[in-house]
Amino acid sequence: TLMSFVGTTITGQGILNAILYFVGIFVGSLFIGVFAALASALLFKYGSLHQEEELTTLEVCLVVLFPYASYMLADGLNLSGIVAILFAGIGMRYYTAPNLSLAATQLTTSFFQMLAKLSETFVIANIYPCSWLINLRRPISKKIPTRFQHALWFSGLRGAMAFALASQSVVDLPKDYGRIYLTSTLFTIFFTVLFIGGSTAQVLKYLEIEFHVSKDDVANQVSNKNEVCELKTIIH
Repeated sequence: TLMSFVGTTITGQGILNAILYFVGIFVGSLFIGVFAALASALLFKYGSLHQEEELTTLEVCLVVLFPYASYMLADGLNLSGIVAILFAGIGMRYYTAPNLSLAATQLTTSFFQMLAKLSETFVIANIYPCSWLINLRRPISKKIPTRFQHALWFSGLRGAMAFALASQSVVDLPKDYGRIYLTSTLFTIFFTVLFIGGSTAQVLKYLEIEFHVSKDDVANQVSNKNEVCELKTIIH
């Protein structure tokens, strides 16, 4: 929302437009997610898919495709795919899941647990491999420096979704196991957001990465570097 109003004069009407723009995107994305969830619930309830064992694989495929379809539809309409798939998942958890067969429920649960574990690992480990692959096809002047990779890894940790899942575990898990999960998750979130987030500026300084630099300054730096390179070439 903020990026859509870059370069415009800040006025009361402009702030109102920004709020309406944000609400419009949120409501539109929410509607797409809820629609996908209700459509899947109706399909599984009246489609009799759970009555045929050979249709278990089809059930699992549809459970995966409906939220993904909501994401792609919202993204294609310039809305928020993340909000759409979030509400699609919430709706399908309450209205679609009870209409699945036992085999499909077990297979779907195992499948999403596997994806969750792979996603958690990928979020932590993707910076360096992806940077290496990108640098293979870039000229030396456009390669991602190692210190930039360190900064990306350090500042890329998040905690919002972890908090949502941990809050649900308080209800789902017996005894006080859910509270243990929630307390541990909150500690991790506070550490990553407050400590890591708060110290990111110092880390950038330590890694000698410039920030709050204007485009003109960058252009001047590039021009100066080019002049120095030309001078070295002439001297050589």
